[in-house]
Amino acid sequence: MPFNINAVQRFSVLCVLSLAKNIEYELNIYVADTVHLAITIISGSGILLSEDEHFYKQNVKDYAKKFGLEIKKLKEI
Repeated sequence: MPFNINAVQRFSVLCVLSLAKNIEYELNIYVADTVHLAITIISGSGILLSEDEHFYKQNVKDYAKKFGLEIKKLKEI
């Protein structure tokens, strides 16, 4: 029986890109950051770990919070 920890999930690229486009429009952040944020939201994660300072802007943190998502630095865990 294979061991499964659900470490890899599949997502529709169209769903990710659609949400990323909305995030880019609403938050005015880099496309790479919008994709990272969109995947984290779609996956249902509760925490996004990043050292990227763009995620620590208040508008980004407020947006993430609407989805039950907390943004933290590695040293905060």
